[in-house]
Amino acid sequence: MKFAPRRPSTRRSLSSDKKDIVSFLKRMLNQRMDEVADLNDQFSILQQAKEAEKAAYEMQLGQMRHEFQETKDKLMSENMLLADKLASLEEFRVQKKNLMAKFAALKEKLRNQEEEHKEIMYKLEKKAVLDKDRLKKEMVQKVNTVAAEFHQVSNDHMAETTKHATCENVAVSSQLAKKSEKSLVLIQEIDLVMV
Repeated sequence: MKFAPRRPSTRRSLSSDKKDIVSFLKRMLNQRMDEVADLNDQFSILQQAKEAEKAAYEMQLGQMRHEFQETKDKLMSENMLLADKLASLEEFRVQKKNLMAKFAALKEKLRNQEEEHKEIMYKLEKKAVLDKDRLKKEMVQKVNTVAAEFHQVSNDHMAETTKHATCENVAVSSQLAKKSEKSLVLIQEIDLVMV
């Protein structure tokens, strides 16, 4: 981009521009000076607040030292009382002996309860196995019964038409499939209970 050479009339506008710039810079300087004055005021306020907080903390520290000394004195007197109590070693030995006896009794009780728990678990597992075997036998027996009924039905109706025999065969096969599915479901439920 090319600039055209300045004409004589642009000198006036340049002078006017300089005045505007100077005026703008003076306003900015005044604004900055106002900001500095505000910051100095804020700093002074913060300084006073810091001094007030410092005085409050020093007062609090003095109070805490006083409370600490009172607590220390109290603990010292309690410590002396405890030292007197510890001097009676015979009482301490008796208490220790009693506690050890109680501990041994509790340990024995816990051992007996663990034995009872193991025995109960063994009986439950044994019962579950027996129940599972019984259910399997019942399922096999039901399947055999259905098969026998199927053979009986087919022997009784041999004289009927082939279509009738086929329909009954399909019905019995369907019943057998349902019984087998039921047996499998029961066996799976028993397996889940055993786990």
